Amino acid sequence: MELGVSRTTHLLSPTARTSDSGVYETFLVDTPFLDRHIARMYSGINALGGQWSQDISELTALVSRALVTDCSWATRVRLDATIPPTDDVSLSITGFELTGYDPTLGTVPVSIMTRVADRDASERAWNLKSLSNSDNKTLRADAAAAGHFEGVFVSGEGQVYEGAFSNLFIVRNGGLQTPGTDLVLPGITRQVVLEIADDDALDIDDGGFTVQELVQADEAFITSAIIGIVPLNGIEHEGVVHSIGSDRDRTVTSMFSRLYQSL
Repeated sequence: MELGVSRTTHLLSPTARTSDSGVYETFLVDTPFLDRHIARMYSGINALGGQWSQDISELTALVSRALVTDCSWATRVRLDATIPPTDDVSLSITGFELTGYDPTLGTVPVSIMTRVADRDASERAWNLKSLSNSDNKTLRADAAAAGHFEGVFVSGEGQVYEGAFSNLFIVRNGGLQTPGTDLVLPGITRQVVLEIADDDALDIDDGGFTVQELVQADEAFITSAIIGIVPLNGIEHEGVVHSIGSDRDRTVTSMFSRLYQSL
C-alpha cells in the first residue's frame, strides 16, 4: 500500500507542529474501534503532561464529525495530538487515499526482518504511540528495501519486542503467545485479538517469546489497525532467512482473521 492524496484539517489549536512532543493514531476511516483509538490518544497526552480542553466524550464527538465532514473520501486516517510550549493540546486529522492496495493482504503470508534494539522500561514509555518514532520509520524502510513486509525490534538476546508498526503473535500447540505491554505498544488490534482468544477459551501467554520460538512456532502473524491480521511465513535474523510455520496449515490465524473482519 502507498499513500496517495492527503488532506489535513486542524481540529484544535490550529498551530503548526513545533516539536515531537505528542502522540498519534492511525486507523481505517470506517474503524469500529474509534473509541479505543481516542482513549489511547487521550491517555497518551495526559501521560506526557499535556492538558486537554475537552473531556474524552467531547473529543470523540469532534473526531467523529470530522470523519464525516473532512475524511469521508479517505481510506486511512491519522490523528496527531501535540503539546505546544504554551497552548492547549493541538489536534489535527489527516485523511489519506491509499493507492496500490494489495487485495491479497491478510490472506497471503509475508516475511519480516529483525533489528537489535535493547529496551529499558525506565528509558521511555514504550506503551505510548509517540510522534518520536524515527527508528520505527527507518526500520520499516530498511525492511522493505530488503524485500520484507515489516521490520521487528528484538533484544540482543533474541527476545522479540514488536514490529515497526505492528504487534506480533505466535501460535504453539493451539495457544497464543505475544509480548507483554511493558516494552511494546498495546495495539488496538492486538487487544481485539486477545479478546477473541479469551472468548474462544484459547490459552494466552503474554510473557513474550524469542526469535527461536518464533521460527519454531506452528503459526505466526502480525497485527495493526491498518493491515488487520497478516500471517507470517519467514523471518530474516542476523542475515539468515528462516521459514515460519506451514503454508498448508494456518487454521488459528485464519480463524482470528475471519472473526476480526466480522466485527
